[in-house]
Amino acid sequence: MEFFSCKFIKCNFLGAKLRQCQFDSCEFVECDASNVTLGYSHFIDARFIECKLLGLNWVDVSSPLKLAFNKCRLDYNVFSNNNLSGLEFIQCLLRDAFFQNCDLTRSSFYGSDLFHAEFEECKLNHADMTDVLNFNISPEKNDISYAVMSIDSALMLLRRYHLTIR
Repeated sequence: MEFFSCKFIKCNFLGAKLRQCQFDSCEFVECDASNVTLGYSHFIDARFIECKLLGLNWVDVSSPLKLAFNKCRLDYNVFSNNNLSGLEFIQCLLRDAFFQNCDLTRSSFYGSDLFHAEFEECKLNHADMTDVLNFNISPEKNDISYAVMSIDSALMLLRRYHLTIR
């Protein structure tokens, strides 16, 4: 199924199987898409606003993904082997999310909560990490060159080294 310039408002997709669907320039507002199967679907210029998206696996979704999340809850989401360049997570909850081997160049995590989120072998070049909460990304396992972050986030990076900063 193909959806072009559709707006989904307060829809309940809980546990749905969205296999081989295409969402082009679509907007999701206050929707619940928790535990949805996304197998081989395609998202271009899709926006999620105040949505609940728990436990999604973005591994089999067609790349590149052009997504924006604003004030969404994305706990337990898995992003692996994806081109997520320019992806936006604005004031989102990404607790226990997992990112592995992803290109997150120029992505934004502005004001998001990354409690127990894991990043492995990701490119976060020029990423916006301003005002991120629970920032715990290993510079040894990820490329964070030219990332923009607040002083508090930069200090959280150093926490793993058990330094005393005066």
